[in-house]
Amino acid sequence: MQTTSKDVSLRLQDLLESFLYAKLHSPETVKSYEQAVRIWVSDTDILNVEDITVDAVLKWRKNVVERSSAQTFNKYRRHLRAIFSWAIKQGLVHKNPFSEVEAAPVLHRRKKSVATDLLKEALDYLESNDCTLEPCWLWATIIRTFFYTGMRRRQLVSLNWRDVDLKNSTWTIRAEYSKTRRELVLPIAPALKPHIFRLKDETERKIGGIPDRNMQVFCAPLFNPRLKQGRLTEEQISDFFRRISEKLSEPISAHKIRHTVATLLASSNNIRVVQDLLGHVSIHTTMQYIHPDISELRRLLTTLPTL
Repeated sequence: MQTTSKDVSLRLQDLLESFLYAKLHSPETVKSYEQAVRIWVSDTDILNVEDITVDAVLKWRKNVVERSSAQTFNKYRRHLRAIFSWAIKQGLVHKNPFSEVEAAPVLHRRKKSVATDLLKEALDYLESNDCTLEPCWLWATIIRTFFYTGMRRRQLVSLNWRDVDLKNSTWTIRAEYSKTRRELVLPIAPALKPHIFRLKDETERKIGGIPDRNMQVFCAPLFNPRLKQGRLTEEQISDFFRRISEKLSEPISAHKIRHTVATLLASSNNIRVVQDLLGHVSIHTTMQYIHPDISELRRLLTTLPTL
């Protein structure tokens, strides 16, 4: 694989495998790189590195943007550009066509949040006798956990009981499940703590003892055998939010709750704390989650002189 002679063509798939072997990426990141290569090959039928030209990338950009979005193309381009940049350093290729093609322009729309009244409506349904989304009480706890922590789905499903310190009211997001690869210690909010105690009690009652340290905290399949896998998955969380959204005729998701938390906490004017809670490396990333307060903007406008 160390040659690019005309006698032996370097396949993009082989280049990807060498790249991933040399790097220490998380499983999720590996999937993203594999997806970018898979989509490129599927869309263009270009398998060999030497056949990838700037013109081919430009045509692919147009195709992906029209079919999906500018953000999607930019993600694929970012991964493929990284692969080629690494290959240049290794002497495997001489040019990077993905660097020569600009990213697709992105419209920066306001990130969507969820009204707290809608979250309360969801909780009212889950805690009513009409609820059919078993285990209803656990899904209610999961919604509250997203709200009081700003966690991502991946972080929530990664939590095991060894990560929970009820005595000191904290839980730890392990580095391997953090997008920034940094360990996070988050507080368990007072309003959430009784629900986590109930979850622990219900778990002990169900298994007939103290849960193992490596047992999942939000193990919904334990309370609903129809949920397969043995552990709660990100896909099952997404499916739950799809179903509760249908019940309420309003869209709710874990990520929208995360945006809501950032917006609400921003009113404290302590953006640094919000950054820590969301686990962002850059304050600029945090700022993208924060929506302006219309009431505050209206108040400020009244301070302008009358014309």
